[in-house]
Amino acid sequence: MKSGILLAAIVVLGGAACSGSLTPASSVSPTPTDVLEQGYMGGGTTFVMFLQFDTTGTTVSGTLTQASVTTRNSSGIATETFGFTGMHNGQVVELDVPQATGGKWTATIDGTRLRLRYIDSTGLPAITTLMASSLDAFASSVQEERAALAGNAPGACTVGYPHHDAMVSIWGDFGTENATQACNDAVKIGYVSIAPDTSEDIVCVVGGWGVNALVVRDSGGRAIGSQICRWVEADRGPSPTFTSTPATYY
Repeated sequence: MKSGILLAAIVVLGGAACSGSLTPASSVSPTPTDVLEQGYMGGGTTFVMFLQFDTTGTTVSGTLTQASVTTRNSSGIATETFGFTGMHNGQVVELDVPQATGGKWTATIDGTRLRLRYIDSTGLPAITTLMASSLDAFASSVQEERAALAGNAPGACTVGYPHHDAMVSIWGDFGTENATQACNDAVKIGYVSIAPDTSEDIVCVVGGWGVNALVVRDSGGRAIGSQICRWVEADRGPSPTFTSTPATYY
């Protein structure tokens, strides 16, 4: 049984630095002593980013690495790295990021916090706070999210959508239910416990990075997956109850 997968996971995302607002990372490792690993990390409902830079006098140069949830590849995670230059005056840093939307960003540094002002992918101004962190913490966040979207994170469970070879993989807490409880409820209405399979395309993603996410996968014409997406949107509650995703659908 494989084809559509409906996957719920716990994540930290929002809309990427180049596509939305950020919130501070839910966990931040101590700033490492190796200057090459130091930086600032933050996330939103659909992404996490890591920013690091060096200064020479008043000149700034560095990189922004961003990982975001996507429906364009089977892993569900897209990564991008942008180089930037700029100038700093005290705590204020002006950044020129040619590859990013808007191109011109401003950052204010206050101890372990970096307040970033930028233009998101919709063309609107956005502000977010990144916290002092490390490259290892960023890599761990991406790896954990990738595992969650694949249904392979600790505590995850997967159920199959009968008659259409679709699957629902769940990880994390949703409202008052954890992954196991949610799967048990799904099985009660006709789903079947199975192993996760990420060979199908992602049709839609609903949820948040490091908090929770719902990912629908399907293959072929994607018709069933698209219908499941609509059912998921219809549920809209803090917990995926499957009340709008009947297991007997033909």
